[in-house]
Amino acid sequence: MLADTPEAEDFQEWLAAIAGSVSRSGPTTPLDLSTTPTEILELVSGLGKAVHEAAQQALATRSEAEEQRPAAHAWRVLASTDGDYSVREAAYILNRDPAISTGQRRLFAFVRASGMVSADTDIPRTRHERHLRLRPTSYAHPHTGRRVPGKPQLRVTVEGLRYLHRRLGGTARLDLPEAEDIRTAQTMPPLARTT
Repeated sequence: MLADTPEAEDFQEWLAAIAGSVSRSGPTTPLDLSTTPTEILELVSGLGKAVHEAAQQALATRSEAEEQRPAAHAWRVLASTDGDYSVREAAYILNRDPAISTGQRRLFAFVRASGMVSADTDIPRTRHERHLRLRPTSYAHPHTGRRVPGKPQLRVTVEGLRYLHRRLGGTARLDLPEAEDIRTAQTMPPLARTT
């Protein structure tokens, strides 16, 4: 016996009797609880309520975790060094700093002029591989409909954003946006061009 109190002994005997009447596939005969002492039934009822409440709490916690999973994944992608942005997106992010005025073309020109990429192929130089990377692209050929490899797209990494922010003379804190902010910024009308 696990406990010496009379209630515990009664409960253990009752539990042994129940366990003996239950096979692997379930109870073979209906349980007769008419002879079970009231204290044991109250203990089992309390245990059942506690198990039920714990299960409800676990389900609620799991549901909350499932709801937050997409947001957590998006944050991990943005915060990781594996995330990258197109040059256009990088220009939008850098443009938030009042000391930086750039767009996609100006940023490309700066990247080329500063020697971060080769002049003719836009391949990142070895020194700047952690700042810039190439993403392979493809498109559907208009006549055959087949997927054809396209020119690789130059992408700016999170570390590259920080590097460009510093090189372009940024003064404000660099805040990296959520993906939704970038899509919203891309749908905004273009600013008037200055020469």
